[in-house]
Amino acid sequence: MAQLEAMTLDIYRKAQTAATEKYRVLGTLSNVLTLNRLAAMPTRNFQSSVFEGAEKISGEYLLEHYQPKIVACGACPIACEHIFQLGEGPYAGTKVRVEYESLYALGPLCGIDDAQIIIRACDLCDSYGMDTLSTGGCIAWAMECYERGLLSKQDTGGVELTFGNGQAVLAMINQIGNNEGLGRLLSQGVRRASAEVGHGSEYWAMHSKGLEIPGYDPRSMKTMALGYATGLRGACHNRSAAYEVDMMPDIDRLKGDRERGAMAVVKENFAAVLDSLIICKFLRRCFDAFYEDIAKMYTLVTGIEFSQSDIALVGERVNNLKKVFNIREGWKPGDDWLPPRIFRDALPDGVAKGVVLTENELREMIEGYYEARGWTREGLVPEAKLRELGIEAMATKMKNMVARK
Repeated sequence: MAQLEAMTLDIYRKAQTAATEKYRVLGTLSNVLTLNRLAAMPTRNFQSSVFEGAEKISGEYLLEHYQPKIVACGACPIACEHIFQLGEGPYAGTKVRVEYESLYALGPLCGIDDAQIIIRACDLCDSYGMDTLSTGGCIAWAMECYERGLLSKQDTGGVELTFGNGQAVLAMINQIGNNEGLGRLLSQGVRRASAEVGHGSEYWAMHSKGLEIPGYDPRSMKTMALGYATGLRGACHNRSAAYEVDMMPDIDRLKGDRERGAMAVVKENFAAVLDSLIICKFLRRCFDAFYEDIAKMYTLVTGIEFSQSDIALVGERVNNLKKVFNIREGWKPGDDWLPPRIFRDALPDGVAKGVVLTENELREMIEGYYEARGWTREGLVPEAKLRELGIEAMATKMKNMVARK
């Protein structure tokens, strides 16, 4: 017990150092100006990756004008939750936690640079129990449809659904939350909504496997593009975290190559281990040697001997089991892909001006990913892989699933 307490206290102390400073000071909103500078902040439904109003909605701005307090989960040494409150104006009294992804989706993605509107929009989504990221993605898609003439005021219930119209964002959140008007369509997500509207609107329906794309532009963060495309639940920055590769100083984030596959696998397995242990991802840099430290702690807590290789194997098993589940539910190789806009619309401004993700780049990265996973060229899990991972019970089921394809 003394050894466990010593290890815990060591992690606790490290969690109050530079390893977590960004989360303690600004929270995930510290990403706003950084990603905007890197031309990686999707803007106006991915028509750009630089938002001219970033300063007005940055973490620094919100901290100065709207933040009454920072709170933490129980016993957490980081305290990353930044609660913002509006003290005046039409939404006075609104009080809500705001994270980068929420702000990105309800702000730049919809062309909104009014912090009060974004804070109110987050609060409305919380009240309805709606995901802020997908909500913003759906509204941004609808705004582009409106500006291109595929949706009219009759469809929107009289709302002028243009980029930059904050009142329109709030109105659409209410329509989605109440399942009325255009909200009935948007509540289905951009994949189903674009299939229903048609007329080429699938081109700007920004999703992977039906999940709306988070706030890291895949054209200027190409390892993240791979993470989105192969994501086992679609475009997700929490299950992949491949964006961390793109932020490494020795990595060219504007280049997609086969080596990115193995890098993405490492990040994906790591995320699965953290989630399985129910350890906050913000603690990930507070370990001297993560797999070794976790193996020791797991053994001390449970009395079950676990090595660092045993812990590492957990992440690989989790992701392979997820893949088998997806195959059973109808996954096809073509599902590991991205929307056409990503391949055809080059970034129009910022430090990545003119950059685009080519289909060949993504295809090469996917091949590298499948190879690193030990899967087939088609993205299927071989029986031998399941046996290697000690998941023999899945082998027969997997054989049957492959046989039917």
